[in-house]
Amino acid sequence: MAAIPTGIPVAQPLLSGPNHQDMTEVDGILMQQKFDLQEIFCPACQKRNRYKIKNDSGWNPTADEIKSWEDSPYSQQPVQWFAKEESDLCCRICLQKHREFEMFIRAGEAEEGPHVYKFHRPFRWACCMGKFCPNEINAYDANENHIGSVTEECRASTCCGSLWWNVKDASGSTQYYINDALCGSNCCAPSCCCAVHNISIMDAQENPTPEGYIRNIFPGCNCKGLAGQGMRDSYHLKFPKTADDKQRALLLAGLFLIEYMIFEKEDNNN
Repeated sequence: MAAIPTGIPVAQPLLSGPNHQDMTEVDGILMQQKFDLQEIFCPACQKRNRYKIKNDSGWNPTADEIKSWEDSPYSQQPVQWFAKEESDLCCRICLQKHREFEMFIRAGEAEEGPHVYKFHRPFRWACCMGKFCPNEINAYDANENHIGSVTEECRASTCCGSLWWNVKDASGSTQYYINDALCGSNCCAPSCCCAVHNISIMDAQENPTPEGYIRNIFPGCNCKGLAGQGMRDSYHLKFPKTADDKQRALLLAGLFLIEYMIFEKEDNNN
């Protein structure tokens, strides 16, 4: 068996927390959408999105390791959580990336395992750069208790391609801000030209040094990246070190909102 490259962590055991619910045990997560070949040949077969979520085991990839995503720790780590969309077929066909959905985060690799979180995104057709009917997503724990929400914000910088989301707890207090600068290095990312689309997680005071990040990583300029696997999204979410379990669940909910708002493919909804 080939040796594991330097800097690539070996597979870790599953978390010991009840139903793998405690995200404070992980520094970050690796998430990849499950690819469905049927949707390529039959665009009318709009299936619900599914994602595998794994512990990143403290992985801080170099530029070369990012480019070899498919040979990264993602392929070596056991599945920690499984995310599955629940939505209406008509909404998936007609509303596409704007659709309403519920995303169930389930423990382990099974699609029907016990759910530990639920994210609900209501239908919003945002206009005026999110000033009216902004996109949002709400997070709930396994007992249906409201954890908080992530809401799109309209700012002056939005005109220049800088998108903002407000991460709020159940009381409406801001915990973090998420910022995506679509211009500059993110302009063509993720693609063969630029492998990584970088999104910053800022604290509530918006200090210039990011507390964490979200990365959408291109699978690579190879047969996998240019064929079907290039049509599914791969993410690395690094949590702020001081974030508690609820805040991490909210940031994961924010990742799903961004996935559908920006990266969801409207032609096939992979």
